[in-house]
Formats: sequence, structure tokens, C-alpha cells
Amino acid sequence: MRPSLALGLLSALLLAPPVAAAEPRIDASVYGAIVGPLDHELTETERQGLLREFDRFSEGMASLTAQRWAEAAVAFEAVADTTGWFEAAYNAALARRAGGEYAAALPRTDQALRSRPGDHAALFLRASLLQGLGRYADSRAVADEALSTARSEGLAREELLALLNQGAVLRILGDPAGALTAYRDAAALAVTLEDPALQAAAQAGTGFTHALQGRSADAEASMQAARGSAARAGDGASFAEVEISLASLALQSGDVDA
Repeated sequence: MRPSLALGLLSALLLAPPVAAAEPRIDASVYGAIVGPLDHELTETERQGLLREFDRFSEGMASLTAQRWAEAAVAFEAVADTTGWFEAAYNAALARRAGGEYAAALPRTDQALRSRPGDHAALFLRASLLQGLGRYADSRAVADEALSTARSEGLAREELLALLNQGAVLRILGDPAGALTAYRDAAALAVTLEDPALQAAAQAGTGFTHALQGRSADAEASMQAARGSAARAGDGASFAEVEISLASLALQSGDVDA
């Protein structure tokens, strides 16, 4: 088996179910389980190459867990550049984003999507990075792609995440009606999935949009609903709490449309 084929097979074995964009891919505990079955097919050079890359990947996971973002990014980027593994490029982007390096994270999402076109988590991550960089039209295009892909494959959670991102982008682009529709659909999906944290995020996004429109009563009602959902979600509702705070500030400051 040639090195490129061995790396490709290992990458295929590392595939995991779709996850939210904030979650890193692959735990280092799969090391032995994956390398072991391949062992008899590898030359010593191939084996040592795989072990080195897995060691570096494991170092990246340890740094990511310890929130040493720059160290994690360097480790994952080294693996991604050597192997082309989706998981390494994706985790590198996560680490760069966590360290506030949105511009540095963006090319790694490109690399991840070249390895696995249409991946829902990578698309969502790319859309959020573009949004953070102020490239809202580009973010909307990616969010639309992520939404279309999730719907075509029947992936409700990924559809919900794409709707939340779409709502935020449409709100920024001055399309409150479109934003409210996206948030409404997201909230309905969150109820179906019994996910109060994402329900709270959708309700808070609705409240913030209403606040920016100057619809104070509607904003307060949505924010109250979001607070209730956030209370049920506990620690998982931090994003919704940020949206609630922003909506409250918009109402208090008069930063609304008449």
C-alpha cells in the first residue's frame, strides 16, 4: 500500500457523524483501534509516517482541550499540510477561530472542504468566519449552501444551525423579514429536536430582530421566551444569552428603526 493510499484509508476510517461547528473532530483514543487493523498492510516507512502524524494530531487535541489555541493550530496545520486529512484542517480552523484569528482560520475551512466537499460542519464554520470578518454576502451564500445540503440529506440539526446563521446574516444585511422566517423555522426545528439551547438561540435572534425594527413588545415577548428556554438548557445557552443582551441594549439605547 502506497503512503497516499494508506493515509486515505486512515482518513476514511476517521470519519465521524456530523457535529456542530464548535466541536473538534476525532478523539486521540482511537489511535490504537485505527492503526492496529492497518498494521499488516503497511511498510515500516508508512507505519512510522502514520504514527508521527497521529502523534502530532494527538498533541493538537491535547492543546485544544487545554485551550492553548495557537499550539493546537500549529499541530493540526502540520498534519493537514502533510496528509490532507479533513479532521486536521477542520480542527486547525476551530483553533484559529477560538484564538480570534478569523482570517487565518478561513483558508483551513477551504482545505477541509476540498477534502470533503459539502461537509455541513465545515460549511457552517466557514459561514461563521465570513460573518465575523464582515463578509456578509459571502457568508449568506455559504449559509444557503449549508442549508440546502442539510435539507437534501435530511439532517435536522445541521439544518437548524444553518438557519440560525442565515437569520443572523439576513438581519445584518437589512432583511428582517427573511431573518424572522429563518429564526421561526429554526425554533420549530429546535422544538422537534428537543434542544432548548438552540430554541433559545432562535427565540433570542427573533427578539433582537424585533428590537432593531423598533417592535418593543414583540422583542420583549421573544426575549422572555428565550430566557425560559435558556433556563431549561442551563450552561448550553451562552449564545442565546448574548443575543438577549444585545436585544436589551438595542431597546434601551434606542438603536432601533422607527
